[in-house]
Amino acid sequence: MSNFVKETDDIINGIGITPQEPEISEEVKGLKAGDYIKYDSGENGIITCRVLYTADSPYGLQIISDKNVGEEITLGGNNWEEGKASYNGAIETLNKEAEKYVNPEYACDGRCVGSIPTVQNGMFVDKNKVRDSEGNIRVEIDTAILPPTTWKSYTKPTDWVSNDTECYNTDTNYTIDEIALKKANIWTIGENYWLATRAIRPLSSDFGFYVRNVISDGDLDWFRICGVQSDGNTYGRSAPDGFRPCISLKANVIKITQGNGTEESPYVIGK
Repeated sequence: MSNFVKETDDIINGIGITPQEPEISEEVKGLKAGDYIKYDSGENGIITCRVLYTADSPYGLQIISDKNVGEEITLGGNNWEEGKASYNGAIETLNKEAEKYVNPEYACDGRCVGSIPTVQNGMFVDKNKVRDSEGNIRVEIDTAILPPTTWKSYTKPTDWVSNDTECYNTDTNYTIDEIALKKANIWTIGENYWLATRAIRPLSSDFGFYVRNVISDGDLDWFRICGVQSDGNTYGRSAPDGFRPCISLKANVIKITQGNGTEESPYVIGK
């Protein structure tokens, strides 16, 4: 067999050929933050979304639901142990819910708004991690210690061996999304929704552990999941709240099939 024939056969059979990723279309490149998009999430149906990060951003092409989707997500518990478990696992719980809105035809991954948005090959590699007060991304953040007696006397619960609450401390996960959402004017939606970020908040008679949320008028708020009172009593609480998933789209696969990106005529994506 001549070299020419062999090389031709190799090309036909794809041997030794590195597949080339399709180029991002000019229409997809032109998507702007805040543009409306109709997104087919698969099992959860078609939802209206907004562009959160553009294709040329450091976070790849990401969309977020325009309003809350699906059923409300309940976090918390009936007692300290249940509340602590829900508080510590809140980020993973919310992100797991977001994965239900990933349609592999058009998307790579999903996360809850307020988690860390960094991507690699379209996947949210840091979504279950935490950003500390200095901006460092960590797998875990230190657990909180009961406040010192220098400002308020707290009695350690009787069954505790130390003042370590075993609840993770405050993180700053939400700040990147907050900036992007407010810039695109899609932070305030007239509904409450969870953020995948936690915080502690010492009050005069209560040391509380909170999952952050955004309330209907756009204020950054907190919902207390569990806490320790100054007399040593512990408790857990639970509540439902709205939910907005963020979706990492396959920018080099999708196409814009119709629409002009407005609320009246959203872009429709296809392949």
